[in-house]
Amino acid sequence: MGGERRHAAPGTGHAEASSGRFAPTTTAVAEACQLVSFVVIAPDGTLKVRTVQNRVRLDEWDTPYQETLWAAVRREVDPHYDAVNGMPLQDDLRVKVADLAGQVPDLYPPNPVASAVLTTLGHQPRYWFGTIAIVGAEDADGITASLTADQLEIITKGLPAGRVVLTQPPYR
Repeated sequence: MGGERRHAAPGTGHAEASSGRFAPTTTAVAEACQLVSFVVIAPDGTLKVRTVQNRVRLDEWDTPYQETLWAAVRREVDPHYDAVNGMPLQDDLRVKVADLAGQVPDLYPPNPVASAVLTTLGHQPRYWFGTIAIVGAEDADGITASLTADQLEIITKGLPAGRVVLTQPPYR
């Protein structure tokens, strides 16, 4: 932000810096501060819906960063090495997995339920390991939306009864 003059770009909720690059205004960042839900599927087949405060801040490149969402996803998916990667799925969904999940089986056991769910969501059939997270759509600013009721239904369709656990974790 460094003293640059910014003016609102028409109809975008963003400001244009002198560089011509659009960066979110305080209003755009504030609008993103709400709750965001995502799903985790553990190797034992349990699916949990997690909800966190969606605190957004501008990072060192003036790009919006959802610090609480990504901290919660990393804690769930890779508590050992804190290294998570993502891939697109259908229905405006993305999967987040531990980078080393397939390489360290002692820490990341096979996850057959995740393998089945991710195949139904459009990923190529393969074996998945460790806990995985499924998050919502990402907008042009890189902000990930909360899962919708329709997306939750799509994710949970076909799971064995008793596998879905709705939880409110202690994340803040």
